[in-house]
Amino acid sequence: MDTDNIKAMQEKRAYPRLSVTVIPLKMKIIDDKKEARHGIIKGIGAGGLGIEMQEQYDVDDLVLLSFILDQGYEFNDLKGKVVRVEKNIGCSIIGVQFVDITEEDRAKIKQYVNRELQKKDSRTISLKNIVIFK
Repeated sequence: MDTDNIKAMQEKRAYPRLSVTVIPLKMKIIDDKKEARHGIIKGIGAGGLGIEMQEQYDVDDLVLLSFILDQGYEFNDLKGKVVRVEKNIGCSIIGVQFVDITEEDRAKIKQYVNRELQKKDSRTISLKNIVIFK
């Protein structure tokens, strides 16, 4: 993906997005009798999630999401709408926008994202100040 496309995607976002390594989640299509499927959150923001899963979903699927963030923030059956699907070999990258999320849940996710972004910024700043001696 070129830098123009990345900038365009970032400009569409209403909230900052945090890239994460591994946050497990369960996702289930609303009103589907199948069990919830397991996936990995790869990006999180107060507006939604970027998820890696082996199962296929379609744009406009309504889903229920369950996951736990550190700090003890537990989210069960958050409602979301699939807004993007990128099919890769062996998995899909799925963009899900939160639907009908409470302000309390949105605030918890914002707080988590902002705290983690500040940690990343402080690590970057501290690395810039390291002096290597020979």
